[in-house]
Amino acid sequence: MNATVISLGGGCDAAQALREFGDRRQSYPFDWLWNLDTGLDTICDIFVDGFATILDRDAYALSPHYRFPDELSVTYRDYPSVVHVHMDPLRNPDDHRTMVRRIKRL
Repeated sequence: MNATVISLGGGCDAAQALREFGDRRQSYPFDWLWNLDTGLDTICDIFVDGFATILDRDAYALSPHYRFPDELSVTYRDYPSVVHVHMDPLRNPDDHRTMVRRIKRL
């Protein structure tokens, strides 16, 4: 049996480690986020609300974040500590579609 291993984030390095170990077969919504501050509390909240607070394009905001002090970061409006480091689903429709596809895959 092939188990599906899913990164629940923290940082990009979780998905990267899964890839290096050969356990990452597809991308999921928490793979490439910076979420070290609120971690599993935020992930659990997102699961409990059925991803409703992160699915729409208006779920994103440009926010200051201490981790990236010289720029505004793309975050979830309801979870401003979660930063989209490698994608811009706020301003890039393709990136938003990618995030929605990853959510639906999960």
